Amino acid sequence: MNKFKITIVTVVKNDAAGIKKTIDSVVSQDYDNIEYIIKDGMSTDGTLDIIKDAVSAYPFIKYVSSKDSGIYDAMNQAVSLVSGDYVNFLNSGDYYTSSFVISRAALAAADSRAAALYGDIVYINADGTQELRKYGRICANRLYYLTGDCINHQALFAASKLLKREKFDTSYTICADREWMLRIGLHDRKMKMRALNFPVAYYPLNGASVVNKAAYRAEAAMCIKKHFPAGYPVFAFFEFLRDNKKLAELLHRVYRALFISKE
Repeated sequence: MNKFKITIVTVVKNDAAGIKKTIDSVVSQDYDNIEYIIKDGMSTDGTLDIIKDAVSAYPFIKYVSSKDSGIYDAMNQAVSLVSGDYVNFLNSGDYYTSSFVISRAALAAADSRAAALYGDIVYINADGTQELRKYGRICANRLYYLTGDCINHQALFAASKLLKREKFDTSYTICADREWMLRIGLHDRKMKMRALNFPVAYYPLNGASVVNKAAYRAEAAMCIKKHFPAGYPVFAFFEFLRDNKKLAELLHRVYRALFISKE
Protein backbone atom coordinates (compact mmCIF):
# COMPACT_ATOMS: atom_id res chain seq x y z
CA MET A 1 0.00 0.00 0.00
CA ASN A 2 2.66 2.53 1.00
CA LYS A 3 4.44 2.39 -2.35
CA PHE A 4 2.17 5.24 -3.41
CA LYS A 5 3.52 8.60 -2.33
CA ILE A 6 0.75 11.01 -1.42
CA THR A 7 1.50 14.71 -1.70
CA ILE A 8 -0.52 17.14 0.37
CA VAL A 9 -0.44 20.79 -0.73
CA THR A 10 -1.45 23.72 1.45
CA VAL A 11 -1.48 27.29 0.21
CA VAL A 12 -1.56 30.06 2.80
CA LYS A 13 -1.06 33.74 3.37
CA ASN A 14 -1.32 35.44 6.77
CA ASP A 15 -3.30 32.72 8.53
CA ALA A 16 -1.26 31.74 11.58
CA ALA A 17 -4.19 30.14 13.40
CA GLY A 18 -5.39 28.21 10.38
CA ILE A 19 -2.01 26.92 9.22
CA LYS A 20 -1.23 25.53 12.68
CA LYS A 21 -4.44 23.48 12.67
CA THR A 22 -3.79 22.22 9.15
CA ILE A 23 -0.17 21.24 9.81
CA ASP A 24 -1.15 19.42 13.02
CA SER A 25 -3.71 17.46 11.02
CA VAL A 26 -1.18 16.43 8.36
CA VAL A 27 1.61 15.39 10.73
CA SER A 28 -0.85 13.23 12.69
CA GLN A 29 -1.49 10.98 9.68
CA ASP A 30 -0.46 7.35 10.17
CA TYR A 31 0.70 6.86 6.56
CA ASP A 32 4.49 6.81 6.15
CA ASN A 33 4.90 7.84 2.52
CA ILE A 34 3.71 11.45 2.58
CA GLU A 35 5.18 14.56 1.01
CA TYR A 36 3.81 17.82 2.41
CA ILE A 37 4.31 21.04 0.46
CA ILE A 38 3.30 24.39 1.93
CA LYS A 39 3.12 27.33 -0.47
CA ASP A 40 3.19 30.60 1.46
CA GLY A 41 2.36 33.91 -0.18
CA MET A 42 5.01 35.89 1.75
CA SER A 43 3.08 36.09 5.02
CA THR A 44 3.85 38.82 7.54
CA ASP A 45 1.76 37.74 10.55
CA GLY A 46 3.81 34.91 12.05
CA THR A 47 2.58 32.23 9.65
CA LEU A 48 6.09 31.69 8.30
CA ASP A 49 7.50 31.12 11.79
CA ILE A 50 4.97 28.33 12.35
CA ILE A 51 5.84 26.80 8.97
CA LYS A 52 9.58 26.94 9.61
CA ASP A 53 9.17 25.30 13.02
CA ALA A 54 7.20 22.46 11.39
CA VAL A 55 9.79 22.02 8.63
CA SER A 56 12.57 21.71 11.18
CA ALA A 57 10.61 19.07 13.10
CA TYR A 58 9.30 16.97 10.19
CA PRO A 59 11.60 16.09 7.27
CA PHE A 60 8.73 15.31 4.89
CA ILE A 61 7.55 18.94 4.95
CA LYS A 62 8.79 21.37 2.30
CA TYR A 63 7.86 24.99 1.93
CA VAL A 64 8.31 27.90 -0.40
CA SER A 65 7.42 31.53 0.27
CA SER A 66 6.99 33.60 -2.86
CA LYS A 67 4.67 36.03 -4.59
CA ASP A 68 1.65 34.69 -6.42
CA SER A 69 -1.43 36.10 -8.10
CA GLY A 70 -3.94 34.16 -6.02
CA ILE A 71 -4.85 30.72 -4.74
CA TYR A 72 -4.74 28.93 -8.09
CA ASP A 73 -1.42 30.45 -9.11
CA ALA A 74 -0.10 29.34 -5.71
CA MET A 75 -1.45 25.83 -6.31
CA ASN A 76 0.22 25.73 -9.73
CA GLN A 77 3.53 26.79 -8.21
CA ALA A 78 3.24 24.05 -5.59
CA VAL A 79 2.45 21.39 -8.21
CA SER A 80 5.79 22.09 -9.88
CA LEU A 81 7.44 20.80 -6.67
CA VAL A 82 5.34 17.65 -6.32
CA SER A 83 7.03 14.24 -6.44
CA GLY A 84 4.12 12.14 -5.19
CA ASP A 85 1.75 9.92 -7.17
CA TYR A 86 -1.44 11.60 -5.99
CA VAL A 87 -2.08 15.14 -4.77
CA ASN A 88 -4.61 16.45 -2.28
CA PHE A 89 -5.07 20.20 -1.79
CA LEU A 90 -5.84 20.96 1.85
CA ASN A 91 -6.38 24.69 2.34
CA SER A 92 -5.04 26.53 5.36
CA GLY A 93 -7.65 26.17 8.11
CA ASP A 94 -8.98 22.88 6.74
CA TYR A 95 -8.05 19.64 8.49
CA TYR A 96 -8.48 15.91 8.06
CA THR A 97 -11.28 14.05 9.80
CA SER A 98 -8.98 11.39 11.25
CA SER A 99 -5.35 10.27 11.40
CA PHE A 100 -5.94 7.52 8.83
CA VAL A 101 -7.50 9.51 5.98
CA ILE A 102 -4.35 9.31 3.83
CA SER A 103 -3.77 5.61 4.48
CA ARG A 104 -7.36 4.82 3.47
CA ALA A 105 -7.04 6.92 0.31
CA ALA A 106 -3.71 5.27 -0.57
CA LEU A 107 -5.22 1.81 -0.12
CA ALA A 108 -8.08 2.73 -2.44
CA ALA A 109 -5.60 4.14 -4.98
CA ALA A 110 -3.57 0.95 -4.95
CA ASP A 111 -6.71 -1.13 -5.40
CA SER A 112 -8.31 0.92 -8.19
CA ARG A 113 -5.45 2.64 -10.04
CA ALA A 114 -7.94 5.45 -10.61
CA ALA A 115 -7.02 8.81 -12.14
CA ALA A 116 -8.72 10.45 -9.19
CA LEU A 117 -10.42 9.50 -5.96
CA TYR A 118 -12.82 11.64 -3.98
CA GLY A 119 -14.40 11.48 -0.57
CA ASP A 120 -16.91 13.43 1.47
CA ILE A 121 -16.51 16.78 3.24
CA VAL A 122 -17.69 17.92 6.67
CA TYR A 123 -18.94 21.49 6.45
CA ILE A 124 -18.42 23.69 9.50
CA ASN A 125 -21.09 26.38 9.52
CA ALA A 126 -20.64 29.87 10.92
CA ASP A 127 -22.54 28.86 14.09
CA GLY A 128 -20.20 25.91 14.67
CA THR A 129 -22.64 23.19 13.61
CA GLN A 130 -21.36 20.48 11.30
CA GLU A 131 -22.92 18.79 8.29
CA LEU A 132 -21.65 15.93 6.17
CA ARG A 133 -21.59 16.70 2.45
CA LYS A 134 -21.71 13.35 0.66
CA TYR A 135 -20.09 12.86 -2.75
CA GLY A 136 -21.29 9.53 -4.07
CA ARG A 137 -20.97 7.74 -7.41
CA ILE A 138 -23.32 10.21 -9.10
CA CYS A 139 -20.66 12.91 -8.72
CA ALA A 140 -18.36 11.02 -11.08
CA ASN A 141 -20.75 11.78 -13.95
CA ARG A 142 -20.21 14.92 -16.02
CA LEU A 143 -23.96 15.58 -15.95
CA TYR A 144 -23.60 16.31 -12.25
CA TYR A 145 -21.92 19.64 -13.12
CA LEU A 146 -25.09 20.84 -14.82
CA THR A 147 -26.68 21.20 -11.40
CA GLY A 148 -24.17 23.99 -10.64
CA ASP A 149 -22.27 21.89 -8.13
CA CYS A 150 -18.86 20.19 -8.15
CA ILE A 151 -16.56 18.14 -5.93
CA ASN A 152 -14.61 20.16 -3.35
CA HIS A 153 -10.91 20.00 -4.16
CA GLN A 154 -10.24 19.24 -0.47
CA ALA A 155 -12.03 15.93 -1.06
CA LEU A 156 -10.11 15.07 -4.23
CA PHE A 157 -6.95 12.98 -4.66
CA ALA A 158 -5.80 13.54 -8.26
CA ALA A 159 -2.97 11.82 -10.10
CA SER A 160 -0.01 14.20 -10.08
CA LYS A 161 0.74 13.52 -13.76
CA LEU A 162 -2.61 15.12 -14.64
CA LEU A 163 -1.89 18.22 -12.57
CA LYS A 164 1.59 18.57 -14.03
CA ARG A 165 0.31 18.20 -17.57
CA GLU A 166 -2.63 20.59 -17.20
CA LYS A 167 -2.33 23.48 -14.74
CA PHE A 168 -5.19 25.46 -13.22
CA ASP A 169 -6.46 28.34 -15.36
CA THR A 170 -5.69 31.41 -13.25
CA SER A 171 -8.17 33.56 -15.15
CA TYR A 172 -10.72 31.93 -12.83
CA THR A 173 -10.60 33.25 -9.27
CA ILE A 174 -13.08 30.82 -7.67
CA CYS A 175 -13.88 27.93 -10.04
CA ALA A 176 -10.50 27.02 -11.55
CA ASP A 177 -10.65 23.60 -9.90
CA ARG A 178 -14.07 22.96 -11.47
CA GLU A 179 -12.79 24.20 -14.85
CA TRP A 180 -9.75 21.92 -14.53
CA MET A 181 -11.89 18.83 -13.89
CA LEU A 182 -14.05 19.57 -16.92
CA ARG A 183 -11.13 20.54 -19.18
CA ILE A 184 -9.14 17.36 -18.67
CA GLY A 185 -12.24 15.20 -18.94
CA LEU A 186 -11.82 13.85 -15.42
CA HIS A 187 -15.35 12.49 -15.54
CA ASP A 188 -14.93 10.68 -18.86
CA ARG A 189 -14.99 6.91 -18.49
CA LYS A 190 -11.43 6.56 -19.75
CA MET A 191 -10.18 8.61 -16.78
CA LYS A 192 -11.75 6.38 -14.10
CA MET A 193 -12.79 8.05 -10.86
CA ARG A 194 -13.56 6.32 -7.58
CA ALA A 195 -15.73 7.49 -4.70
CA LEU A 196 -14.06 6.84 -1.35
CA ASN A 197 -17.33 7.05 0.60
CA PHE A 198 -15.76 8.42 3.75
CA PRO A 199 -15.25 12.00 4.99
CA VAL A 200 -11.85 13.41 4.07
CA ALA A 201 -11.68 16.87 5.62
CA TYR A 202 -13.40 19.51 7.70
CA TYR A 203 -14.17 22.58 5.60
CA PRO A 204 -15.12 25.89 7.30
CA LEU A 205 -17.71 27.67 5.15
CA ASN A 206 -15.88 30.96 4.86
CA GLY A 207 -14.12 30.61 1.48
CA ALA A 208 -14.42 32.84 -1.57
CA SER A 209 -16.95 30.56 -3.28
CA VAL A 210 -19.23 30.91 -0.25
CA VAL A 211 -18.69 34.63 0.36
CA ASN A 212 -18.91 35.80 -3.28
CA LYS A 213 -21.86 33.84 -4.63
CA ALA A 214 -22.37 36.09 -7.67
CA ALA A 215 -18.81 35.55 -8.91
CA TYR A 216 -19.07 31.85 -8.13
CA ARG A 217 -22.20 31.48 -10.26
CA ALA A 218 -20.72 33.50 -13.12
CA GLU A 219 -17.56 31.39 -13.24
CA ALA A 220 -19.53 28.14 -12.96
CA ALA A 221 -21.55 29.25 -16.00
CA MET A 222 -18.34 30.04 -17.89
CA CYS A 223 -17.08 26.51 -17.21
CA ILE A 224 -20.21 24.90 -18.62
CA LYS A 225 -20.33 27.17 -21.69
CA LYS A 226 -16.70 26.39 -22.45
CA HIS A 227 -16.50 22.66 -21.79
CA PHE A 228 -20.09 21.35 -21.89
CA PRO A 229 -22.05 23.74 -24.14
CA ALA A 230 -24.65 21.14 -25.11
CA GLY A 231 -25.65 20.90 -21.47
CA TYR A 232 -25.84 24.64 -20.83
CA PRO A 233 -29.67 24.83 -21.16
CA VAL A 234 -29.93 22.36 -18.27
CA PHE A 235 -27.46 24.39 -16.22
CA ALA A 236 -29.43 27.57 -17.03
CA PHE A 237 -32.63 25.87 -15.87
CA PHE A 238 -31.10 25.14 -12.47
CA GLU A 239 -29.94 28.76 -12.26
CA PHE A 240 -33.50 29.88 -13.07
CA LEU A 241 -34.75 27.78 -10.16
CA ARG A 242 -32.22 29.40 -7.84
CA ASP A 243 -33.41 32.87 -8.84
CA ASN A 244 -36.97 32.10 -7.78
CA LYS A 245 -37.35 32.14 -4.00
CA LYS A 246 -39.94 29.37 -3.69
CA LEU A 247 -38.35 27.16 -6.33
CA ALA A 248 -34.92 27.75 -4.80
CA GLU A 249 -36.21 26.59 -1.42
CA LEU A 250 -37.61 23.44 -3.02
CA LEU A 251 -34.33 22.80 -4.86
CA HIS A 252 -32.41 23.33 -1.62
CA ARG A 253 -34.57 20.78 0.20
CA VAL A 254 -33.96 18.21 -2.56
CA TYR A 255 -30.22 18.96 -2.49
CA ARG A 256 -30.06 18.49 1.28
CA ALA A 257 -32.06 15.25 1.12
CA LEU A 258 -29.66 13.83 -1.46
CA PHE A 259 -26.30 15.11 -0.27
CA ILE A 260 -26.39 16.50 3.30
CA SER A 261 -26.67 14.81 6.67
CA LYS A 262 -26.17 16.12 10.19
CA GLU A 263 -22.95 15.24 11.98
